[in-house]
Parts: sequence; structure tokens; C-alpha cells
Amino acid sequence: MLIVGKNLDALMHQHNIVDDLTRFDNTSIALRLDRSILVPNQHEIKNLKEPVTYGHAIPEGLLTLERIDDDGYTLLPQAAILACTYEFVKMPMGYFGFIQTKGSLARLLVSITCTDGQVESGYQGRVTLEIVNHAPYSVCLPPLASIAQLFIFKTSTRLAGPYDGRYQHADGPTFQLPLDGKKTDL
Repeated sequence: MLIVGKNLDALMHQHNIVDDLTRFDNTSIALRLDRSILVPNQHEIKNLKEPVTYGHAIPEGLLTLERIDDDGYTLLPQAAILACTYEFVKMPMGYFGFIQTKGSLARLLVSITCTDGQVESGYQGRVTLEIVNHAPYSVCLPPLASIAQLFIFKTSTRLAGPYDGRYQHADGPTFQLPLDGKKTDL
């Protein structure tokens, strides 16, 4: 069941799902773009001798941590970055979040998730967004722009415990970690 209206507003206040309670948007919680982003390092990508393999160590320097300045970040055509929500999200037990691109951004042919838009029960942290420009033109993304919406659903049963995965308590955009859970420096 999707939580909307007064029920969503009350749930936000009761559990502090996000710190800024003005992010309430009747059917969802509006999420903003944080200033920290991970950008593909084109020099390192050109020098890759083998493909990046899912579950293995990430080649050093593949992504570069950057900060979006007040003028925004220009996402080139067909380019992608990893970013995160400005809001620190706290998903209460018994609920599940689903993130979608704001319609106005989607109509510029930009998506903010590559189907990894879920926030599990008990998760706490900033949510990493895979932002992709599908358009044949560049799109400027201002910092703190409302780019996503978080929909909250009631789960059919309560889980045994809160999310305890490798991305718990993320404070910035996260890149794929090896399956053994050991963090690698970017």
C-alpha cells in the first residue's frame, strides 16, 4: 500500500524520514541533489586494459570525487555520474521506499536511477543516485535541485531486522563495492 496525504505527512513527522519536513509532496517526499558527485575519469577509462568485472576490486581512479559549484554540473549527452540525495533518509521498519525521477527532469531525458531506486526498511543514510543523460544535448543540474521523489510503501510483513548491508550510513555517493564487502578507495 502506497502511503500518501495525511498518512505520509504523519509518518514523516513520527519517524523523521528526512530532516526537512517541508519536503512533503502529498504522494511522495521530494529529494534534492547533493553537491558531492562521482564522475568517470576519462583518462583512466581510456587506459583500462580489461573490462570492469562485477564483484571484483574496482580499478583505482576509475571515478573522481567532485563537488558541484553554485553554477551546477553540466551532464553531457549520453553521460552518467553517481550522485546522492542531499537528504539523509531514515526508512522506518515496516516500510519500503521507492525512488523515481521527478517528472520535469525526466522530460529533459535524464533519469536518476538505473533501476536501483529502492530504500529498504531500516536503511539510514544518503541515497546514491545513478544519473544518466539520455538526451542528445547537455543538461545542467543545479545543486540542491529537486530531482527525485521518494514513495513510501507499507510492507506486507515486518522484517526480522533492519537493513544491514554495505551501504548502510552512506554519507555520499557510493560506488560498487566488491562482493566481500571490503571498501576500496576511489
